Amino acid sequence: MDADQPTTTAAPPHDGTPVRLADGRDYVVPPFTFDQLRALRPLLQKLAGVDPSAFYGDDSALDELLTVVHTAIQRNYPELQKEQMYALIDFRNVKAVMRAVYDLNGFVEPPRGTGASP
Repeated sequence: MDADQPTTTAAPPHDGTPVRLADGRDYVVPPFTFDQLRALRPLLQKLAGVDPSAFYGDDSALDELLTVVHTAIQRNYPELQKEQMYALIDFRNVKAVMRAVYDLNGFVEPPRGTGASP
């Protein structure tokens, strides 16, 4: 097992939604703490309604997305660095990850293209 990858066999400390990332492992995305929510609210509002295909040509939007995802997932996997998220999030799992983040935190409108009903 790679020492740089989080161990996902033990139960994570916080409940949440499991998502499979690009390394084939399941990670549990927990809800934000109130402190995290307060700090990320502007980014969450900015990313709401953004189609994931918009990240193809916009490095700043991609970085913002990974900031949000990393902040959430880091509660259960504190050893996971933001730079690692670039290898773990891909276009196959980005919709499920964002849906988990938005659903767990009570946001009504997840980003467009995530399969959520209108």
